[in-house]
Amino acid sequence: MKIAPKDVDSLLKAPQARFRAALIYGPDTGLVRQRSDVIASAILPDLADPFNKIELTYEQLQDDPARLHDEAAAMSFTGDTRLIMVRDAGDKLSKSLEEILDGLTEQTFLLLYTGELTPRSSLRQLAEKHSACASIACYKDEGYGLENLIRDTLLGYGIEAQDGVAQYLSQQLGGDRMIILSELEKLSLYLGDETALDLATVQHVVGESNEKTLDDLCNAIAEGNSGAAMHICDRLFAEGAQAVMIIRMLQRHFTRMQQVQMRVDEGEPLPQAVKSLRPPVFFKQVPAFTRQVQRWRSQKLASAMQLLQKAEIQAKTTGLDGNLMCAHAICTLARVA
Repeated sequence: MKIAPKDVDSLLKAPQARFRAALIYGPDTGLVRQRSDVIASAILPDLADPFNKIELTYEQLQDDPARLHDEAAAMSFTGDTRLIMVRDAGDKLSKSLEEILDGLTEQTFLLLYTGELTPRSSLRQLAEKHSACASIACYKDEGYGLENLIRDTLLGYGIEAQDGVAQYLSQQLGGDRMIILSELEKLSLYLGDETALDLATVQHVVGESNEKTLDDLCNAIAEGNSGAAMHICDRLFAEGAQAVMIIRMLQRHFTRMQQVQMRVDEGEPLPQAVKSLRPPVFFKQVPAFTRQVQRWRSQKLASAMQLLQKAEIQAKTTGLDGNLMCAHAICTLARVA
């Protein structure tokens, strides 16, 4: 069932009240992950539970198509709800998924999350039509919606954004929900007990130089300049940048290339496809961005997104060095560009 934007928040609080499964998808990978995490926590409070939390990938299920059927039919040892999570879900799951959705019991919740799916996607169409499954789209916050998100989040910290602050932050941080929330949390910690945030302060804390450095990193990777990419990466780490933040900025850049490449694959001229991006590519960056899209075809972009998503998960959940995971992903992408 397709969930309207106004109903998403209430559904996230109690997904089991109406559904046995959910598909979370869209170009805002940060928001996809955030909403998936909220649903997972609502279904299974102890996400470290090895018996009731099952994590699968689309790649694993392609190698073993019966695995999802088996997991969905299995009983809980403890009597609690079993949570089955499928990362990077794709259209090849549609046929088996319809049978699984028809037979899901109250002891099992199936959570699928992935990147952008076109309206023609069989997986998306199934989730939107099946009464047991919630279909939630995650699009990037833009314009006034993004500025309102920034103001509301700051108010949640007890901070009032003065004139120009929300607009400046929306331009600097882009549309990835997780990056935005992370930066706003940093601002709240920086302000301490202060309850007002002015433009001068936010420019000092967020700054334009860090954003430019991240843009330089994205460009170096996408153009195959591994030496420059690793140099910029080391500089960012030395300045205190977090691995997950860097990975998400790379996801944003590669997602934008994906959006353009999808239009090109459908027959739209490349210059027009680049021009259609929202927010638009900065005019000085258009030639470089266009070259990058020509360099990265659809399959290569899909592999890059899978690599970045895997790096983010490893950096957040495995206990391994997040900086090392990030650097490895950067080096790998630059070499295959």
